[in-house]
Amino acid sequence: DGFVYEKEAICRWFSKALRTETKSPMTNSAFPDRRIVPCHTIKAMCLAWKEENGYCGIPGAQAEGAEGEEPAGVSEGRGAEGLRSRLRGVAFPVSQGGYEAEQTLAQINSTVPGSPFWLEIYEACGKLPAAPSLVKLRPLLKSEEFTGCADSYLDHNGSTLLMYCVGPANEDSLPMIMLLMRHGADPTHRNALGQSALAYVRAWSRTEPSELYGPIEEALIDAGCDPTEAACF
Repeated sequence: DGFVYEKEAICRWFSKALRTETKSPMTNSAFPDRRIVPCHTIKAMCLAWKEENGYCGIPGAQAEGAEGEEPAGVSEGRGAEGLRSRLRGVAFPVSQGGYEAEQTLAQINSTVPGSPFWLEIYEACGKLPAAPSLVKLRPLLKSEEFTGCADSYLDHNGSTLLMYCVGPANEDSLPMIMLLMRHGADPTHRNALGQSALAYVRAWSRTEPSELYGPIEEALIDAGCDPTEAACF
């Protein structure tokens, strides 16, 4: 519905008795499902604010020195940078795909659309005008900035890296799709427009006919995509 909610509050809303369909508390329109998806952008903004303001209430970021003392470096104007360096290796619990994963601040920041890592991984996956590149993708998936889950990286429509890999397809597309699925990519994921990766495959295969799309389509159907999915454009 375009709004971000506190997890506890929206879970209470979902659990209300006698509600036969789940509607948005803001727009009264029906939610397509009850999945809880973390908003990494808001979390990163909150953590960045805490860094900039020298706030030491973040788990794992306890300031050095005796209790009640000013954090080291604050009096000399170095508090934010000192805290930032300590936070880079701090792990924060983040819900991903139904399980709790620990992520560093750098990993959380890397999922923000438009951030340097986000741009780099999307370019590697074929965000136009770039083409899918397995050589570029492999080192990014091994980077300390990568969260460990490919579906952490969504665009403004909720589309995934997998949706960009599928077309326009080249010889790297299929091995990249298999690699991304091994790193948490859900082939059945639908973006805000209700489109799946298979819908993009079928659209690109009509726009740019190629024998490459057949094996990609088969791999996605084998991985759980709806075989009746229609092309999205």
